[in-house]
Amino acid sequence: MKVYSSIVFLFAVSTCSWDTLPAQTLPLLGDLAHYSVISDRGIENTGKTIISGDVEALLDIAGFTNSPDSKGPGLIKDGSLINGISLTGVGKIFGELASKQSKSGNNLTGKVLGKDVLTLGPGVYTFDSNAKLTGTLKLNDHGNKNAIYIFQVHGSLTTSTFSKITMSSGGGGHNIYWEVSDATIGSYSYFIGNVISKFNITLNKKANTTGKLWTIFGRVNLNSNSIALTKDALTDNVPEYKFLFHQSI
Repeated sequence: MKVYSSIVFLFAVSTCSWDTLPAQTLPLLGDLAHYSVISDRGIENTGKTIISGDVEALLDIAGFTNSPDSKGPGLIKDGSLINGISLTGVGKIFGELASKQSKSGNNLTGKVLGKDVLTLGPGVYTFDSNAKLTGTLKLNDHGNKNAIYIFQVHGSLTTSTFSKITMSSGGGGHNIYWEVSDATIGSYSYFIGNVISKFNITLNKKANTTGKLWTIFGRVNLNSNSIALTKDALTDNVPEYKFLFHQSI
């Protein structure tokens, strides 16, 4: 068990109406709010990846070296300290997100985000199987950067190269959640929202996100990415950490 606490460099129109269900509530993140990456099977990085927030992995954390250009402080944990604490919390949050009910018109099974569905309002959306994003998906949050979106994907989430998600308010999507079996974010894409996955999460080369990457039973694979959580995504009493991770030589 190792604990490191240091400065580390480590023609298509949307067919879906806006959700008119009562306001959704989100799981309470508690002490996990300031963690950008949590993994059961480990974290592996290639190239230069910038992360804001703390990082935890039960197994190995590979591909990171110190750099004098970092901004901190930061906290990285590997080993049994997170066993039964963070992972249990992630599993509970996964279950809470999966339990949310969506209206029948918000079942997007078989539709491609950014192609068949171009715009979505706040609400809960469900895919009975895999989900795919290609092109640009606009989240019309009516000017509310705190708008809640929950995407329940009972399969894999895949985004294409150069795909993009935007919020009409310009927000970073700290209240957007993707509850998935596993996720692959395409190269050079811009992804908004927190990925809470049962299995692996992979960010391909130069993919950027503003959300957390948490997995219960999988690895997190990074490749020259930016994981830039907004201040709204972190607890009020926790600084916005910046880690710069470099590939080990």
